[in-house]
Amino acid sequence: MMKKIFNNNVILRDAFNRTIEESDPSACRAWWDSQDDDRNDKRLRAAGGIIISAFAILYLALSGCSRPVAPSHSNPHDPDNPDFTGPAVEIISPVEGASIASGTATIHLHGSGLNYEYSYKLDNAPDWHTPWSNDTILTITNLREGPHTIQAIARDKGGYLGLPTPVRNFTINQYANTVLMYPPTQTIAVGDTAEVWCELEDMATPVSAVRLVIYMSNYTMADTLSACADTGYHWRSNGGSPMGPFFSNYSNNYYMDVSLGVAGGSPAGVSGTGRIFKIQAAGVSVGTTYMYVNNIYARDTLNNPITVTNPYKYAYIYVTSGKEGGK
Repeated sequence: MMKKIFNNNVILRDAFNRTIEESDPSACRAWWDSQDDDRNDKRLRAAGGIIISAFAILYLALSGCSRPVAPSHSNPHDPDNPDFTGPAVEIISPVEGASIASGTATIHLHGSGLNYEYSYKLDNAPDWHTPWSNDTILTITNLREGPHTIQAIARDKGGYLGLPTPVRNFTINQYANTVLMYPPTQTIAVGDTAEVWCELEDMATPVSAVRLVIYMSNYTMADTLSACADTGYHWRSNGGSPMGPFFSNYSNNYYMDVSLGVAGGSPAGVSGTGRIFKIQAAGVSVGTTYMYVNNIYARDTLNNPITVTNPYKYAYIYVTSGKEGGK
């Protein structure tokens, strides 16, 4: 008979190789308890792995759903912007509220990349100005007198747009002691009426009376109907009562004479900038016409003449045949 010791158990085998287990009862119970603990640990580890895997799959699925949609364009290997980061730009000048003493504004930009392109919107235009430019110095010419706004934006080589800059305000202030006509251009259809405003511009001396001789290039396209003051009229701002405007045509119909003044108020006249009256003109036939102030006569509150300047700024009226016209 053979005797073999295994796990603190004594196993006897007879000649027929049949086993007779002579176990130490306490050792046997401890061994089986350890086997049960090991099996339980394996079950817990397996269950934990399944739970962690399930959470990992759920996280990846939710993360994939929350990712932003990729840009519709492709970024053609732009080394400056491989991750589609919005190209940044800021306006360095003009500063907020700047006054520019000419009709040309030079816009200085600072961009975040070397190969970006830039554009701008002037006076809340619906679209960005084209063509785009790599230059960070933009020159805008032929700006009308008065307030303006500008925004700038950048894009990378793939066409990916950054965020536009905040709106920047500036003023073109190149004329003083004069009367200007607004707007510089407008389009109407035949049968519609154009409105052209006359405005005091930076008058240093209080003005109590004005007489304007206005030239019109072609009265057969837009016929002048009347001149009238508006409720927002500049001379009303200090409590004055406007007199007129008195409107008449010269015999050849190319000139019109408009006179107006103010009575009362404190002071009796006004200085600075503000509208004083408007001219209405009806579209008669298709074509282009314009008007401008040919002569300016102004008087102060003591009825003395005021020295004025005259830049001869034109107000164009484009008359169309149909629905493409609009005031």
